[in-house]
Amino acid sequence: MPLTADEIERSALEILDRYGLGDLSMRRIATGLGVAPGALYWHVANKQQLLIGLARRIVGDPEPLDGPWQSAVGQWARSLRSRLLEHRDGAELVASAVALADPVDADHPDALAPAASLGRLLVAAGMSAGDADAAADTVLHFTLGQTMAWQSRAQFRELGITGPGAVSDSFDFGLELIIDGMQNRVSTTQR
Repeated sequence: MPLTADEIERSALEILDRYGLGDLSMRRIATGLGVAPGALYWHVANKQQLLIGLARRIVGDPEPLDGPWQSAVGQWARSLRSRLLEHRDGAELVASAVALADPVDADHPDALAPAASLGRLLVAAGMSAGDADAAADTVLHFTLGQTMAWQSRAQFRELGITGPGAVSDSFDFGLELIIDGMQNRVSTTQR
């Protein structure tokens, strides 16, 4: 059966989940698939494009955002965090892919805009387009950063680098602070 981009991405996710982002290489993927590394490049232009494809798989399709915008923002962030936690180094991979992706042209193959639906929601709530994009990016990067730190601390604990104590998690508190600031911006704009 011929190799496909889907098969390459599925194999890459298996390697990510088993070994982590540091051990995700084109050579390791090719070996796992029983092909020469060059065969991958017929389906995936480069490792950067592969990371963006993996990030799209992890992030998934934007969910409908229900209820008042404040609860919808919380719902969106918690849902993203949950999907990131399903994969070892999921937050680090998605953060890297967001940095690599083309932020300007949404139709470009290297585009990745996981917070676009959140930005549209905030515009509908009364924010200017510029403020909404910045606020959506803030929620996205807060979620990625908090989740990345949580995943790293959990891995350090598993490896015995840190003690067996509980991993501190201030995600909900930080998210509430951001939503409160967004509420203030919307209230100021609507005056």
